[in-house]
Amino acid sequence: MKKIMIFISAGILMIFSSILPGEEYNYIAHLSPNIKSLWDQRSDINSTEKLYAILKTKFSNGVTDESTLILFPRLAFWYVENLMDRGVTDKKTLLSIADPGIKAGQKCIKLYPKEAGCYFWYGVILSRAQGIRGVSPSTIPMLKTMMRVMNIVEKTDPAYFYGGVYRYWGRVIYEVPWLIRKLAGHSLKEAVEFYKKSIKIEPNFLMSHVYLAEVYIKMKKYNLARNELEFAIKTPSNLLPDVIPENKRWKRKAFELRKKYYSDLYGK
Repeated sequence: MKKIMIFISAGILMIFSSILPGEEYNYIAHLSPNIKSLWDQRSDINSTEKLYAILKTKFSNGVTDESTLILFPRLAFWYVENLMDRGVTDKKTLLSIADPGIKAGQKCIKLYPKEAGCYFWYGVILSRAQGIRGVSPSTIPMLKTMMRVMNIVEKTDPAYFYGGVYRYWGRVIYEVPWLIRKLAGHSLKEAVEFYKKSIKIEPNFLMSHVYLAEVYIKMKKYNLARNELEFAIKTPSNLLPDVIPENKRWKRKAFELRKKYYSDLYGK
């Protein structure tokens, strides 16, 4: 989306932190039984750790298969997010997990330049790593790279990972300071429209609803926010079999937000 590039020229873009994610190429189906089993158990942090070690070794040994090169950056993102959920804040620890995922994403793009998943997960883990690093001399070049790869996803497969690119754009607008947002001619209403696009593509991916609720809360539209949170809480996590752990995670976050903002209605 060219309009979003205005934020780059402003040079003060806050790093958007959590952007997640069906696939044209079903890379999960091409995984070995052992890796597939660990992936299915990724809600368990020990299984995530084991799988990360396996994929990191395969990558270090020169792996070239598409499935591994798409999965590794996605797993790195998932691993980092779950460690942060558990209170891990040490940058060195988190970046030691994220950086190999970034390299795998770069290799994936080089070997499979037509695969949207390579660009998407590379952009996602790159954004997460940049958010951990904070503002630095590398911030602007990294931001330009993130925008470039997500523009490719939007042009080639905007429905990828349940409209993931639209969640990405929405999060960009949500995260930037209000003054930069205003000077760039953007508004939170645009973030709402991006999230609605993701929801239209797949209403049962709960991350989109939680993100939309957060925007509504920032806009002080609390009734609309509550509707999105209630949808996320009431919708079964298993309606999308490939993202059950992700949906469970976002359902928990919906409960947390409801407790924070609506405890008078639902109790502590």
